[in-house]
Amino acid sequence: MLHNYVIEDREMERLAWQSSLLMSATGNFGKKGVKPKKLFERHFDDMGNVISKNEGQGVFTSIDKEVKDNKLNELIAKFNK
Repeated sequence: MLHNYVIEDREMERLAWQSSLLMSATGNFGKKGVKPKKLFERHFDDMGNVISKNEGQGVFTSIDKEVKDNKLNELIAKFNK
């Protein structure tokens, strides 16, 4: 039985393919058109395993609360000038 996230990935991939065809048919996106991979890339394979985008890293990585708070504080300090 396939998990919901695998089914959603397939549906999003199909939607990206259809959207790229429609966008390319309008001619507003240049002669090359729009490729489906520019709109959406799958996160899971057909078996439900995570597809890694970078070597050694998966799509989803968890971080500690302290690291998250530090990054958040850096962003707040950067944009609250």
